[in-house]
Amino acid sequence: MKKVAVIGANRFVGFCLCDHFLKEGLEVTGYIHQAHDYETALQEEMELFLGRNANFTSERMEEKKPLFYPKEQFDAVYFTFFDQGDFRDASFFREKIKQGHKALVDCISYCLQSKAKLVFLSSLRVYGTKQEVIGEKIIPNPDHREGRLFFHFEKMVTKFTQSALSYVIIRVPTVYGPWQPFSAAYQQACIQLVTREEKAIEVEEDRRDVLFIDDVVYTVAKCTDASPSSSIIHLYSGQHSQWEQGADLLNISYEPRESKFEGITDGLNRREKPFAPYTSIREGVQRQKHHTRQLFSHYHFL
Repeated sequence: MKKVAVIGANRFVGFCLCDHFLKEGLEVTGYIHQAHDYETALQEEMELFLGRNANFTSERMEEKKPLFYPKEQFDAVYFTFFDQGDFRDASFFREKIKQGHKALVDCISYCLQSKAKLVFLSSLRVYGTKQEVIGEKIIPNPDHREGRLFFHFEKMVTKFTQSALSYVIIRVPTVYGPWQPFSAAYQQACIQLVTREEKAIEVEEDRRDVLFIDDVVYTVAKCTDASPSSSIIHLYSGQHSQWEQGADLLNISYEPRESKFEGITDGLNRREKPFAPYTSIREGVQRQKHHTRQLFSHYHFL
């Protein structure tokens, strides 16, 4: 049986990756770390959900504790330490940087020794808001703390030669869908539909593109087999104004973007193989709304 490690199993993409792997019959060790207080209730439910599966082992990340046991054997390590909820509060984010840095160093060291593949989930935000075209030959120029952090972490991974470290870096836009952090604009809107509370929705995420969580997880999970030993992959929807279309469906008010996003010159859009799953923005929003109603009625977050 194949065995994988997911760093950040109580984060949005990390959690959904764990769920995907468990459904595929893999053994999963999920490494979790403290969330911002605003996201605690959601992430506690994530831990309870995964804990029901006998093939899932939970490890709590501690500052002075090594991430991996010496004899631990994984076929791949998925680094999904951060999600949008970690960037909501600047002071909390600064606290997590040190822990995230140590975790990545531990992952790189382990993969170098064990020859396991490292899959690093990055962000299209490594490109600044003024960069209208994104591509392999375009040097990132991040202008947001999220992008700066991910670009720094990417450079920690890519400094190793192809023969030394087998890795895949996957840059994704904003990801939405069931289990999205409470601080995300779409999730704020979904929660207000359930609670009937009306207040201004904070829009802090990158609006250049958006992808449904299942589409992202499918590709991230498959990339260990389909990708070269060392590569950077861009994922995108292949359509214009996807984030705005979703926001309109949820009645989210937003300011027009200052710069026009021309698109991505290389990568995989969701209509291409191996990025084959396709979820329309309308279907994705409906599924997120339905999940939010279930979550709040079932677990009494009100």
